[in-house]
Amino acid sequence: MTGIAEAISAHQAGDLSRAERIYRKLIDEKRDLFHAKHLLGVLRFQCGHLQDAGRLIRQALAINSRDDAAHYHHGMVLSALDLDQDAVASFDRAIAINPSNAGAHNNRGVALHVMKQYDEAIASFDRALALQANFAEAHHNRGNAVDALVVLGNELFEQNRDDEALACYDKAIAAKPDYAEAHFNKGLLKLSLGEHDEGWRLYEWRWKMRSFAPFIRDYQPLWQGDADLSGKTILIDADQGMGDAIQFCRYLALLRARSCRVIFEVHKPLVPLFHNHDIEVIARGDAPLPAHALPPFDFYCPLASLPRAFGTTLDTIPSSTPYLTAPQDKIAAWGELLGEKTKPRIGVAWSGNPELQHDLRRTIRLETLLPILGDTVEWFSLQKEVRDHDRETLARTPALRDASNRLNDFSDTAALIAHMDVVISVDTSVAHLTGALGKPLWLLLPFHPDFRWLRERADSPWYPTATLFRQTRDGEWSDVLARVSSAKPSIR
Repeated sequence: MTGIAEAISAHQAGDLSRAERIYRKLIDEKRDLFHAKHLLGVLRFQCGHLQDAGRLIRQALAINSRDDAAHYHHGMVLSALDLDQDAVASFDRAIAINPSNAGAHNNRGVALHVMKQYDEAIASFDRALALQANFAEAHHNRGNAVDALVVLGNELFEQNRDDEALACYDKAIAAKPDYAEAHFNKGLLKLSLGEHDEGWRLYEWRWKMRSFAPFIRDYQPLWQGDADLSGKTILIDADQGMGDAIQFCRYLALLRARSCRVIFEVHKPLVPLFHNHDIEVIARGDAPLPAHALPPFDFYCPLASLPRAFGTTLDTIPSSTPYLTAPQDKIAAWGELLGEKTKPRIGVAWSGNPELQHDLRRTIRLETLLPILGDTVEWFSLQKEVRDHDRETLARTPALRDASNRLNDFSDTAALIAHMDVVISVDTSVAHLTGALGKPLWLLLPFHPDFRWLRERADSPWYPTATLFRQTRDGEWSDVLARVSSAKPSIR
């Protein structure tokens, strides 16, 4: 007589049609109803018939509610139907009957993950792995849940919900102590709060992140602020963007004060800015140069690691400006080109590098900026690159003089800025350049700004000449520009 063992054998062999015929025959004959309904429900689940699967497994549980596998499979069906809270309840019933059901712990974690209850999910995955150490799916799912904690932390951080974001990062680190992204993002949060001692330390985790791999120069020995540099040569590499390079190059003077020779590898457009610095400058390429292709050096340090090497805190930021100057001949050339000054002069930069993450958050369309352009001021575009959607607006706005064809490198931009009374800029390299030159800067910041601009302040400890205009609502620039317009009468 055909029985449940034969159906299970066909089911396990992948002969689902034969298995289904036997299960249904057993149900029609009212034989072994619990197993026939339960396993036919599993089969229908495997074939994608979720409602039918759920109905069959519930009928089986009505016959025998003490079977952990049936509760487990019912939970799987409920998860597939996006009924995750009900699924967790089913997995809980399976676990109550059989605490050693590793699959129930694992899939309970999956459902909790979907519900964004990441710490509970990780605990479920940990219980599954304690029961079955080589449970590959649980390892994978646990990693996803820890990743999700960091993603949630990032989402909260971007909403300036710092305490909640910090809790997520800490949970992720507790679950995976070597999680570089969690440490790094926690560092950005700490720097945003002005907690620089811990922030700079955590910032060094960037070198263990895959996204930073292209920036690694594996030169040795690494200088971390402890070794004597007197009479030595140190290579400094501008390891991040051009704005970062302008901000942190102030530390080169502190290195020179230690009686050492400084070699600075920096982005090619920035090289002319160091025309009057007592350092050797090398243009940085996309790929790292081998050590033997560089001048000999005794120590190496990435530029963005210097704040930590010098033990920078909120109170010890080297903030004396200007620490960069434009070439005098270029300043004079711009003076002849601009002619006699009859009104206050304001330079504007409204967009950053479109290839950078979150650029759209900080960038403003030129048409949005037009209402602040009054006729009591001479306006100058400081944009080297003008995006397609802004080019037409710029062409039909004669009040805003376009100098892009004369901005060959940052020394040209610096020389033009030297003639400005104020620069109004979004968070881009032009803003850093203006601050480094010691010129008045009105900085337009998104609701969640970069870590260096801290929280809530209208000033910057990095740039004493900067005034910060922050969004009060995410993505909303109208209030920011209204405050800028109100401030314009203060320009003389």
